[in-house]
Amino acid sequence: RHGVEVVAALCALKLAHPQHIHLNRGNHECKNLSRVYGLEKEIKSKYRGPIAKQLFDDMGSLFSAVPWAVVVGGSPGDTVAALVVHGGIPSCMTPLADFAAFDDRAGPLDEVVRPQRPLKQGAKP
Repeated sequence: RHGVEVVAALCALKLAHPQHIHLNRGNHECKNLSRVYGLEKEIKSKYRGPIAKQLFDDMGSLFSAVPWAVVVGGSPGDTVAALVVHGGIPSCMTPLADFAAFDDRAGPLDEVVRPQRPLKQGAKP
């Protein structure tokens, strides 16, 4: 019901306090799952015509720019820090270097949500 407003508030907080607000995304922040979970329908109910499609596309672009994970606290070389991810690191991305190298800006998030590539030796689905 308030997805657009929540995204706007989070963006405003990030702009106002860039050193203190850390955003990361999860599995819902891709176009397909945004559709399934109702964000597109919500936008179309609030905005009419081409602006609704543009807003949905722009939110998809925004979500693609938000990192998968954020390191909070500590400083380079320090051991006091936290890796923050939504729901954990996908099992198809082991070791952690695979996770760091993943970039879905060129394609959909679905490969992580439902991996299409074979799992690495010893990885659990």
